[in-house]
Amino acid sequence: MKKLSLSKEYDLLLKQNNICRLNSSDIWAYPNFPHQIVNNYGWKIHISAVLTNAIDIAQRFFNLNRKKCWDFKIIASISELERLNLGYYGNSQVGKFITIYPKPQNVLETLEILHYYFHNEIGIAVGSDKSYKLNSNIYYRFGTLLSDIKNIDHRDKTLHPFKDAQKIPDYDLQHYHKLPSRYLILKVLKHLGPSGVLKLSNFLCK
Repeated sequence: MKKLSLSKEYDLLLKQNNICRLNSSDIWAYPNFPHQIVNNYGWKIHISAVLTNAIDIAQRFFNLNRKKCWDFKIIASISELERLNLGYYGNSQVGKFITIYPKPQNVLETLEILHYYFHNEIGIAVGSDKSYKLNSNIYYRFGTLLSDIKNIDHRDKTLHPFKDAQKIPDYDLQHYHKLPSRYLILKVLKHLGPSGVLKLSNFLCK
């Protein structure tokens, strides 16, 4: 599908779901209900997308959110998504197609639901976030929601959750995007898309 057709279809999709920009210069569009955010810091989740799957991801997210009622924002147009993913708005914004603001007590549940629905999709890496379960298009971080009054959010993955924030088991796991050299692959047990199950040997084991 040509980009012009994608743009028209995307604009129509936002309109049908009552999602629009707050002003003409805003690159984000918002649902027609007020934000429920009350704290300056907390969890936020990003769904990443590319031009070819943005409409499908957005449509499925809107359908899902009719039941979940998450607070969110979404890129306002296909042309803005293209600029976003090319780094036009800075490296810190790359890949952030949809931003979800889950309630603190529901962040783990929200991550699991989004992982289930979107883990097979292609996305652009969000450099300031952690990928959930090495997912290619679900990312999350703890950071600024309203204003950085303590000047502690530097988008570098080093801001750790406060004591009253829900812990996410995946957050403290060491993630490998490339198999460490100390492992030898003995057998591929399962292979599905970008993921798989391997039987390994560790050379450092005694």
